[in-house]
Amino acid sequence: MNSRLVFVQAVCALTALVSAQQSDKVVRSPELLRAELDACKRDLELRRSDADRLLDLRIRHDLGLPTDNEVEWSRPVATVSLVPGKAPDRQLAEEEAATGLLQARLDKLKLQVDRIKAENLAKAPKPKGDEWVTIPVPGTTSANPSSQPQNQVAAPTGETKPSGGTNTASLQVVANLDPVRAQIDGSQDHARVANALLKAGQSLMDRAESLRRQGQAAAADQCDDAARERLQRATRELAPVDGQEPPLADLFCLGKCREMLFRIAERREGLSLSANTSEYQRREQEVREPFLAITARDVEVRDGHEQPGVFGRAAQTALEHFRWVNLHRGFATKTPLDSITWPQQAPK
Repeated sequence: MNSRLVFVQAVCALTALVSAQQSDKVVRSPELLRAELDACKRDLELRRSDADRLLDLRIRHDLGLPTDNEVEWSRPVATVSLVPGKAPDRQLAEEEAATGLLQARLDKLKLQVDRIKAENLAKAPKPKGDEWVTIPVPGTTSANPSSQPQNQVAAPTGETKPSGGTNTASLQVVANLDPVRAQIDGSQDHARVANALLKAGQSLMDRAESLRRQGQAAAADQCDDAARERLQRATRELAPVDGQEPPLADLFCLGKCREMLFRIAERREGLSLSANTSEYQRREQEVREPFLAITARDVEVRDGHEQPGVFGRAAQTALEHFRWVNLHRGFATKTPLDSITWPQQAPK
């Protein structure tokens, strides 16, 4: 009897234990545990975002930056817990509402950041630089990255090609100008417009020469083409008016424009005395005509003798320089000028 009773009690205990385990599996199923874990993770993310927000506000307050007065400094974060019997639709609605509030706050903060950036940019002083800068062409890379930094500005006139690296990225020339913020009124002073175009063309030709020494032939040709377009416009501005004799300054500017166009044609169009003699001589005569007209008109009488005036002497110098370059364009000094130490540059 005792053994039978013990057996019955053991069977009852085992049955109760199995029933308890099955009931615990129903209450603590893997799906429920996973849902509760996701809810805890979302709660943790919300708390972390609040901590980051409070830290950002503290830093902005210490730096004296404007802060959003409507931002709540502390708010209770409701822990989402999934329990049997709670409607999933209600939990989804609560989560969507919380997400909408966070998105609205994010959009508002983005607007504030953009506004502050715009204000700081407007207050910042404008950097002064060259009118034209050279930057790498998109899609080209340098064989030696250390020898060709990003956003490289072309070296000023007189600098030589850097020694590091054999293959460099291709460069392109862009205008370094601020955005136009007002309407521009054109000038009716043709001489002033022509002089401005002459200076722009000269600057571009100097940059082309510097780029050519650095081995950037494509960028140098681009500068020459841009200079030619401006010099041609300058010559059109200086076109003589019927019945009027052009001023001496306009004639000198016209001669310099034609001389620069002559040099560009030698590099870009193959103009030479041996290849096309007639065209070469015609272009030479075009350059000389304004300077010869100046020397004929600008004459002063001193001590009973006729002498050239200021413009006359400048025109004679320009003619002599033009003639010398045409005869000795291949001249090169035996000693590079950059290697000479001048007296004022000697170390103390």
